[in-house]
Amino acid sequence: ITKGRIPFGEDFKAYCGEVWYCANHRCAARLIDFFEADRKVANHYRTTLVPEESYPQTVLANTPGLSLSQNILRYIDWTERKSNPKILTEVDFGSMVTSTAHFARKFDVEKSRNLLSQLDEIVFKF
Repeated sequence: ITKGRIPFGEDFKAYCGEVWYCANHRCAARLIDFFEADRKVANHYRTTLVPEESYPQTVLANTPGLSLSQNILRYIDWTERKSNPKILTEVDFGSMVTSTAHFARKFDVEKSRNLLSQLDEIVFKF
């Protein structure tokens, strides 16, 4: 029943990952070119719940010659095991600044106020 409807197989596998990731011009061009050349994969993802967690990862992971990394360069704390990451507070400051992350999430204007002030002090030193 699904033969021909699902665009995945031995030569083209499905992948998933974070919504938040970094990519260079080559990756962006590949995503655009792939979308323009082959709409069956995009059409498949039209009916999925969170396509942004799989479509770009699938296209890029199936592209020979690209070097992909699991490091998304973001500090995200999932230790609370909820559907959303933990809201970061000043308790997280030390871990954040010693990580290799270039970005962080998730902040709340009120709960993260002290942390955001600490980060401003670092950023605005330069």
